[in-house]
Amino acid sequence: MRVADALVELLKRAGVRVIFGYPGGHTVHMHDALAQQAGLRHVLVRHEQAAAMMADAYGRVRKEVGVCLVTAGPGATNTMSGVGEAYSDCTPLVVLACQVESQFLGKERGAYHEADLDALYAPVTKWSATARAPQEAVDLLARALAETRSGRPRPVAVILPRDVQAAPAGPELPSVPEVTRLVPGQGMEEAADLLARAEHPVIFAGGGVARSQAQGELVTLAEHLGAPVLTTPMGKGVIPEDHRLAASVSIGRVARAMCEAADVMLAVGCRFTEVATHGWSLPVPQKLIHVDVDPTPFGQTYPPAVTVLGDAKLVLAALEEAVPADADRAQTQAQRLHELWAAERAEADGWPGAYLIRPLREVLPREGIVACDVGTMTYWMYPRFASYEPNTFLTAAAYITMGWGVPAAAGAKLAAPERPVVAVTGDGGFLMSCQELATIAAEGIAVTIVVVNDRSLRTVAQIQERKFEGRRYATTLPGPDFVTLAESFGVAAERVEGDNGIAAALERGLSRGGPYLVELKREAY
Repeated sequence: MRVADALVELLKRAGVRVIFGYPGGHTVHMHDALAQQAGLRHVLVRHEQAAAMMADAYGRVRKEVGVCLVTAGPGATNTMSGVGEAYSDCTPLVVLACQVESQFLGKERGAYHEADLDALYAPVTKWSATARAPQEAVDLLARALAETRSGRPRPVAVILPRDVQAAPAGPELPSVPEVTRLVPGQGMEEAADLLARAEHPVIFAGGGVARSQAQGELVTLAEHLGAPVLTTPMGKGVIPEDHRLAASVSIGRVARAMCEAADVMLAVGCRFTEVATHGWSLPVPQKLIHVDVDPTPFGQTYPPAVTVLGDAKLVLAALEEAVPADADRAQTQAQRLHELWAAERAEADGWPGAYLIRPLREVLPREGIVACDVGTMTYWMYPRFASYEPNTFLTAAAYITMGWGVPAAAGAKLAAPERPVVAVTGDGGFLMSCQELATIAAEGIAVTIVVVNDRSLRTVAQIQERKFEGRRYATTLPGPDFVTLAESFGVAAERVEGDNGIAAALERGLSRGGPYLVELKREAY
């Protein structure tokens, strides 16, 4: 058995079922091993950045590790945007980056695809390591599968020289270490005391709640305390956004109003990023309880009164036990939220993007998944498109990577084939990853792709206009006929001009049983 065979077997034993990749001269042993291994599906992408993006979204939806396999040199460099997004959004991802022969490492002899991949991946991974011996390669992968899920989940990269892949493997495979939940320690008593004495507590829930699968404990504690819940982009949906204590995302007016009235905030599994706090302008009370599995975010932006290092699920359950319930406060807060939401919904027809947000929410079932590319549509949809479960609104939340939406939708659909999945993207983001229509068609991935086409980079244009007295530059974006483009890849498509017909087009796409593209032709910006 080659090292390549051992690595593939180890992935299978660890529960990996899908690998996203693109072959090259340095991956031949790994791809040959995949070809001979039943139970593992290889998805052939058309660009390596999409391999990382699909694997990222697949892992988010499956609550597992996403895996991508790429060749040396440019194959590895092409993954960087996708890996950078997974790093910024704190999602588990294993990158298997193949490499030149070990005898050439660090020599600069001019071997083709030669590059220092350890240095390349260092800024966007928890760690990266090059396997210089057969057993080391297998041991590194076992460590990677555990490390990417432990503590703060983030990508790891295992770099595999071609000669190491081909070498004979040892007789036994290592076991993958189990990932255990971090039991909370210091700070729990102080946190419980602050919450017990609070008059207007709020809870700020981030991606750590979703990763810990602690949405049940979150809702139970919110109802127990009578505390409104606001969320980060990665935490969106951890409380159903039609729950009586849901204040929705932290940049919305309802959430900010509840924060302004709060005297204690329990922040769980969040980092107070620039996006989540609208440029660090969120009104956070001085009595801040910050809970995370990683102490790095503590005090980075808002000084905490109490910190608790621990798993979100365990902390939330323990606080529910330790703090007295307050049914009267729950009723009062729910009534306040009801009034705020009534005022907000009265303006719904005037919301930017309402022409798409409303019909999409009406057509898509509660468990449906939206993968939203970055740009104008994200800014419109993120605060206003209601989500009812974790990881049903996927977006490039922190690194803000254009082109993420279409590959992410494909990864999400492969992770949850029973759920309807819609990608929402602007024309700019779509043109950065439209080649993945070939992947979607070839793999039979039944996603519906909505392209909002206003022939411009609208978000950048608006920023320029605000800063430079109405001037804008390099933001006009003429493009191809998107319907014809999709059909050339074998993807059925239609164009909708104006607002009428959007819901019907979405229904046709979702009921088709195969990939479908809907171009929403808008007035050029």
